[in-house]
Amino acid sequence: MKKGMAVAMGCCLIALLTILSGQAVADEKVSTRPVIIDKAPAGTGDAEKDKMCDQIADSDERNLCRALTRDTYNTEEERKNRYANKDHSAYYCSLVINRDKQTYCYALVRHQASMCGNIIDADLEKECRSKTQ
Repeated sequence: MKKGMAVAMGCCLIALLTILSGQAVADEKVSTRPVIIDKAPAGTGDAEKDKMCDQIADSDERNLCRALTRDTYNTEEERKNRYANKDHSAYYCSLVINRDKQTYCYALVRHQASMCGNIIDADLEKECRSKTQ
């Protein structure tokens, strides 16, 4: 009986050590998260405009540039095929930290003049209203 109990305890210890060593190995996974989060996942489609937006130092202004240059490089035919030519403008607007600039960005991307009323900065609101009409 003592021999059976010792074997059972030994098996339990071996199982416990196996589980613990497996967890230590499982924590060593390679991250798939990009190294530079602020960098755009894809360009605007035009190398010159990518360079123009990438040279802007302020991240809010850079993301505004990326969001608002989309319609200027796509032709009407390219805009019809939304699967091949995806519009990432709303994504770039979501990266803007300043709340007024973010609202401004969404208003221009969605072509909604009513969103301009949510902007606190008077100059930016006037600019928003003039560009959405």
